[in-house]
Amino acid sequence: MKEFEFSRLLFDYLDKNGIEIVYVSFDKVSEDNLWKTKINENKLFGNHIRASKQLQDSLTTLIWGGIDAFSIPRYLLFDKNKKLVNIDASPPSSGLKLFEEIEFDLKPK
Repeated sequence: MKEFEFSRLLFDYLDKNGIEIVYVSFDKVSEDNLWKTKINENKLFGNHIRASKQLQDSLTTLIWGGIDAFSIPRYLLFDKNKKLVNIDASPPSSGLKLFEEIEFDLKPK
């Protein structure tokens, strides 16, 4: 939740560069109201997805090498072709470091 405090600069940077943000929630369906409240409270602009068990298993296997083995938050960068280009991007609190990673990882090769 502390990382959300650094989101405003990130949102501005992403918007300026035509980059979309996607939040993937592993929360239980029973946590739906709290999840939506936190989105609004923290003004989290972007796309929000609640991961199904199948998507959770796919993501945890891809990123952490096993089902139900994860730690959050985790930041990933995908290029415009939906290819994963950074499996462990820096958090918003890293500021310029994150922006440099985005520019490096997303520049045409």
